[in-house]
Amino acid sequence: MKRLVLIFFLITSTLTASSAESSNPDEPLDVFELIMGHISDSHQWHVLDYTNRHGQEIHLSLPLPVILWHNGELWFYSSDEFYHGDELAPLGNNYVTLHKEKFYLTDKDATLHQDEEGKITNIRPLDFSITQHVASMIMSAVIILLIFISMARAYARFGMSPPKGFRSVLEPIVLFVRDDIAR
Repeated sequence: MKRLVLIFFLITSTLTASSAESSNPDEPLDVFELIMGHISDSHQWHVLDYTNRHGQEIHLSLPLPVILWHNGELWFYSSDEFYHGDELAPLGNNYVTLHKEKFYLTDKDATLHQDEEGKITNIRPLDFSITQHVASMIMSAVIILLIFISMARAYARFGMSPPKGFRSVLEPIVLFVRDDIAR
């Protein structure tokens, strides 16, 4: 188990370091853009970027479900239908496009109308999509539930005997939450 955790952290740090070094060394690093690119929400879960043997950049991402509400109807799409805002998807008599991670109703030419201040005035359907942040919260909740359900089963099986293995790591956390936070 210790080796597995060590290997995970080594791979993660290596991927992070190689992605930071892959930018052009002549250009200054825009830290704000780098940070905002990592923490901003998205309708796709970005997994990996790499360059194949032909020199083409490959972007691997997991498409997430897009759920839109317009005129009393729910519309379901996959986020890969929008290709980062370059494609349109039909929505009733209109079309919907993705622009800066927001959905807008447009015509078939994808025209976005702006006012004097530069704000887009197209109608926006209600967006109930599962974004990257929502998907990570759901995944975290499932992992936490699995860990604590298995811990509860171990206590039911072995009673209050001294914890061994992974239980010995989790028990101080559970006791801290119970004694110092809940009480």
